Amino acid sequence: MQMPLPARPSLEQLKKLAKDLVKNHQEKQPAALALIRRYLPELAGKTEEDVANYLFALHDAQSVIAREYGFSSWTELAKHVEALQKQPPAEPAPPPDVAAKLKIALQAREQNDYSQLCSVMSEQMKAFVTKERFESGNASMSAYFKSPYQLTYMGSVQRSGRPVYFWRLWIDGWDSDILVRMILNQSGLISGLLYSDPFDSAMNARK
Repeated sequence: MQMPLPARPSLEQLKKLAKDLVKNHQEKQPAALALIRRYLPELAGKTEEDVANYLFALHDAQSVIAREYGFSSWTELAKHVEALQKQPPAEPAPPPDVAAKLKIALQAREQNDYSQLCSVMSEQMKAFVTKERFESGNASMSAYFKSPYQLTYMGSVQRSGRPVYFWRLWIDGWDSDILVRMILNQSGLISGLLYSDPFDSAMNARK
């Protein structure tokens, strides 16, 4: 079974693994000998004693590490890692169930549909966000929800043992955005949803 590379692999860390493998071979550690026999073609089918007595050099260790991760050579592995390091980090993404709940909540705002919002709110949240409060909030933010807004997920933080999720709701060309903060309870219902407006888009947080 091949090992998967980390999302952002480090070539220096892989080099260290190869050096450690050389050391472990010198110490005749059984796990290291088994790994070498499995991935070094020259030693395929050899006995543990054959592997232990083999003149195992750093380039051999690098070959083993590369093959363990599914590459035919160290050079191929190094090129792959260097290419990954040049790529920008992947944008964070919310868990699918969290994104689905927010989508329903935003559609409720778009359509001014309180019953739709209630379908994803906890009982405690319903007691706080009454129909009157919901409609009042819609009146103050209607310009955003009647426009072609976009969402940028900004990540989450832990608060009292539960994650708080943040998005930026923005409209291309506008000078202000809305910061959306949402919490789900243990049942997966919205127990906290706050729109902070306006949020100055010049604060360099919009992506």
